[in-house]
Amino acid sequence: MRRAWLEVVYGTGHRRIAGLRSGLFLVLGCGILSGLIASPRALAQAAWPQHAVRIVVPYPPGGVTDLVIRQLSPLLSERLGQPVLIDNRAGAAGVTGTVSVARAAPDGYTLLVTFDNFSNNPYLFRNAGYEAVRDFAPIALLMRSPQVLIVPPRPGGPRTLAEFVEQAKSRGEGLHYASAGAGSSGHLTGELFRTATGADLIPVHYKGGGPAINDMLGGQVDAMFTPIGLAGQHVKSGRLIALAVTSAQRSSQLPDVPAVAERYPGFEAQAWVGLLAPAQTPRAVIERLNAEVNIALARPEVREKFASQGYEAVGGTAESFGDWVRVEAARWGALIRNRNITLD
Repeated sequence: MRRAWLEVVYGTGHRRIAGLRSGLFLVLGCGILSGLIASPRALAQAAWPQHAVRIVVPYPPGGVTDLVIRQLSPLLSERLGQPVLIDNRAGAAGVTGTVSVARAAPDGYTLLVTFDNFSNNPYLFRNAGYEAVRDFAPIALLMRSPQVLIVPPRPGGPRTLAEFVEQAKSRGEGLHYASAGAGSSGHLTGELFRTATGADLIPVHYKGGGPAINDMLGGQVDAMFTPIGLAGQHVKSGRLIALAVTSAQRSSQLPDVPAVAERYPGFEAQAWVGLLAPAQTPRAVIERLNAEVNIALARPEVREKFASQGYEAVGGTAESFGDWVRVEAARWGALIRNRNITLD
């Protein structure tokens, strides 16, 4: 009787073994299934990317940001095994494209590559529609470049930073400096310079860096703060004079030109390009993108290409780029408020 009862419960011979296996598989299968149901994000992260990744450039084609990401996108596509598509969505000084990414699904398939005004626009516009720190997850700082203070080689014009500041203070009408547009990095660098030195500088805004440089070459304006890549060839040819760079130390691109910080400690203003994703993008996706970007930026041909254009390939961790964005937002936000600069 006891044996019969045991056989009913456990089975005999191969039937018992098969029953035990079926039970074990059922338990394990249910456990695995419940784990996947409980964490679908883990499954999605493991499979990313399954299709093309779109990188929004919130500026027209041909600018610095556009050129930088187009140099990197083929390498990223090769590493990710999926197409990396560039989508230029210009408008409102970069705000239009930036807001579109902030509102995109945080799945790793829509990213933003942006210039340094990314951290400034929320202060320049009353309602930019995004906050730099809150609405985005940093991936990597791609490149940075100091501004360079340039002047035309006029008779009696300044040849050193000290002479420039002195002339700006002593001339009754001050000195006029060109910028690529109101709120541009060159404009804000000029305002930061005014604050640090007490120089009397008046901005003259152009529609882009090219027209501003042309008027500099023609002697129509007194000075300009612009990325080294835009002015370097004119400095080397002697058509423009470089008085100082705005990085914390001297630039390897112009090693004989002093940094503003050598005379005014703490002064720093750099143009930069970075890659970001919408906030709440899975951490595994951010880490994968950061790793692939760093691999691309480490390639000698990429670093040499950037250097030839006056840019420094950077890379580093997502956290270090996040710290950079926070510092930039705090520095320029305070300046914009203090100088009452607005684009509305």
